[in-house]
Amino acid sequence: VLGGPSGASGNYELSGGSLSTPRLTRGTAGGTFRFHGGALHADDVTFDLLNRGGTLAPGDGIGHTHVAGDLTILGGAVAIELASEMSHDTVAVDGRLELGGALDIKLLGGYRPRVGARWLIMKSSSITGGFVSITEEPLDGLTAQGPVTPGPLIDIHMDKSVRSPPVEIPGEAHRIVEGFGAMRQSILDRPR
Repeated sequence: VLGGPSGASGNYELSGGSLSTPRLTRGTAGGTFRFHGGALHADDVTFDLLNRGGTLAPGDGIGHTHVAGDLTILGGAVAIELASEMSHDTVAVDGRLELGGALDIKLLGGYRPRVGARWLIMKSSSITGGFVSITEEPLDGLTAQGPVTPGPLIDIHMDKSVRSPPVEIPGEAHRIVEGFGAMRQSILDRPR
């Protein structure tokens, strides 16, 4: 509990290391939580969460993170682990989800996804922005692909690797990211 239950208030900053908790909440007097680095493993966050450079990683292994407010990813990453088509990390946001930063995909336990495998990894009533990059472990010619059209869900699926010319990503960093075909590019080009 940020700020403690007896009216105290505090300022907390995660800038390195790892914070694992089933519930991240504020006390009655409030408190602030700055997320600039490190890894956050929280099952339930009861306030708006702003990620400026850390890694939001549901669970320790396969897990689920619920944000009972808005989630804004200005930097850093969302780390998603996949163990099978039925067992994978998820993030649910009650408020608005603003994407940025990277989507990092990790395969667990020797899992090798098949072509066409799908995972619903994020959901919110409103999703804007897009990931600057999507990274994953080598997948023997398969790549993670994003949704074709914007909507309230972020799903990924596996497809044969298709290399396209570098794509300039608009924004303050103006990074060049190698494309992975039209469908992968769509997650990077979501309306902002």
